[in-house]
Amino acid sequence: MKVGFIGLGRMGLPLASHLVKNGVDLVAYDIHSAPLDKIQQLGGKVAASPQELAQQSDFVFTMLPGPKQIKDVVLAPNGILNQMQPGAYLVDLSTIDTDTVDELYQSAKAKGVHFADAPVGRLAAHADRGESLFMLGAEDQDIDTLSALLLKMGTTVQHCGVPGAGTRMKLINNLMVLCYCQINSEA
Repeated sequence: MKVGFIGLGRMGLPLASHLVKNGVDLVAYDIHSAPLDKIQQLGGKVAASPQELAQQSDFVFTMLPGPKQIKDVVLAPNGILNQMQPGAYLVDLSTIDTDTVDELYQSAKAKGVHFADAPVGRLAAHADRGESLFMLGAEDQDIDTLSALLLKMGTTVQHCGVPGAGTRMKLINNLMVLCYCQINSEA
């Protein structure tokens, strides 16, 4: 089983690092070389492009800054979805909007690619320690397979429903946290 990971920012790098440390055959891609160097030092491999990564991966995790980057990397004509084999898995860990996650799901389904969203809960410090929580939106038949991989990066997987439900739960969670911060500020 070959796992690809695209997006090695503040959250992505520790998540990908835990995959390597837990024995996963990982290939990574990022637009910056420093995090790729760290993955190689841990024993992971790097790809020259997202397309190369997708061609050689059974599972692809994306952890990107927002909807624009996700659409550019995944859904563009030269995006990774067009490089993935039917039966492969695409798992978005980003926190994005519901329209984009629904578009990812429908596009993946049309290509015969399994799709799940699993936005990350908790803080970057938790990711550093391998203690992340994942709000998983996935088809029932994919839960066990995906949970096994997610638990190599964190400690908790909460299945929230079908693909797209993880993102919806993350947005609800963020809204509650921000409301509490506003109430605290007003007080």
